[in-house]
Amino acid sequence: MSKLKTGVLVVTAILVAAVAGGIVGGAAAVALVRNAYNGPVGSAILPEVLVNSHELGEPITLRVHLPVEYNTDLDRSFPVLWVLDGHSQGTQIARSMRTLSRIEIAEPFIVVEVPSSSRGRQSDYMPPWEDSPPDAQADRFYRFLEGEAVPALAEAYRVNGTRILVGHSMGGLFTLYALLQNSPLFEGFFVFSPSVWVGDEQILGELERATPSPTAVPTRLFLSLGENEGNEMRSGFEALETILTSWPTSGLRWTATITAGADHGSNPELSFPAAVRWYSGR
Repeated sequence: MSKLKTGVLVVTAILVAAVAGGIVGGAAAVALVRNAYNGPVGSAILPEVLVNSHELGEPITLRVHLPVEYNTDLDRSFPVLWVLDGHSQGTQIARSMRTLSRIEIAEPFIVVEVPSSSRGRQSDYMPPWEDSPPDAQADRFYRFLEGEAVPALAEAYRVNGTRILVGHSMGGLFTLYALLQNSPLFEGFFVFSPSVWVGDEQILGELERATPSPTAVPTRLFLSLGENEGNEMRSGFEALETILTSWPTSGLRWTATITAGADHGSNPELSFPAAVRWYSGR
């Protein structure tokens, strides 16, 4: 992991308290925790993981929402939701996740906000297909997650092997691209309002040609579209369902749903509880 160089900006007193209290592991003290103000939820302070990414050529800051149980059950490790589009999606998903675990719809998750690089989400989430723009770097962004971000979080926090990738719109396109990597990196994929139309719907052709490899742990894919989204989004979503229906069933469980009353912007928030309930089998 020589390419992984994790940096840190630490308020010393807070870091010492965090290590002493079991919030982070001792090894993380050298590299990974700082604090940031989380405006949308008032006075809450969120820890951050700063990853100096070789793949992306710049530092990327991951904001981390810890469940209440993280600080009360110090022998427990936790599954992780990796949420694309960082600040715009992470806070509402973390809030919803806390509620769902409190009412025992799901186990507690760590929620990680993954921001885009300085090149922007259109570049980070666009697969490097033959006719893609020159700055398309979904392959590099995936390698950043796989080889840098996920190991950095595992060094800083008590995580188990369960990881779910969450993407909306262009992030949903990237999440489908990640599914096609046939990697054990993620065992769950939540895809909200995927931009299937981008790149002349090439993602559909990639899915048609794919031959998913069976895995020891079944891969689970949740798809949703808002009831009030446009025809272009709906036609792509329906084509996606048709292709997945013909996929080999070994190793993949999936479901697709239309979210009542939702439009493109509100679909992630409104359908996330359904995704968690389906994934958890409750």
